[in-house]
Amino acid sequence: MKRLLLFTSLVLGLPACGDLLCSDSCGCNPPPKSSNYDITGTTVVAIANAGGSVAVLGAAESVSRGQFALRLGLETRLVAAQEYRAGWGAAAYACSPVGPAFTERVTAITVTSSNALDAQHPAGSALNDVLSVYDLSGNGGTYSLLSDYVQQRAQQPELLLELRLANAATASTGPQQFTVVYQLSNGEQYTAQTVPLMLTQ
Repeated sequence: MKRLLLFTSLVLGLPACGDLLCSDSCGCNPPPKSSNYDITGTTVVAIANAGGSVAVLGAAESVSRGQFALRLGLETRLVAAQEYRAGWGAAAYACSPVGPAFTERVTAITVTSSNALDAQHPAGSALNDVLSVYDLSGNGGTYSLLSDYVQQRAQQPELLLELRLANAATASTGPQQFTVVYQLSNGEQYTAQTVPLMLTQ
């Protein structure tokens, strides 16, 4: 009788057999506890990227065209989702908790400058076709131009990007200030601006 009671309690206290065999989010129903990043803003700083040395530029500081770059980041908050409590009130997960991910999607990232960057890009015009994109979020991706980036990444946001001049030699020298507009598929739009700086040869 004791063996029967022990067996019954063990069976009732365990999740379904299918749940025991799944890992991460592969078919578990309901899903395990998870969370997602809610994008709340964007940030941008101008930097001098001299190979292994990176310096954030202060107001009115100078940077050569070849070392100039923008670091574009996202402000986020972590939002918890459903928790799966397996069995009869047991707190153990039948599946591994799902790591944080973005549920929002990017529809556009636009960079403009306060003064003409070159003959084809007057003040206020989009610079997306002259900025190369480097993913610093851990994926290590290098993309062609910002104008193609959103489509290449299937609208997936990244926490940190670096934008560099694709052809620095054609950029005009002189005072500049850069503005980034980050648009999401849910209609949210965020704007960030660098400090005024000086582009030099």
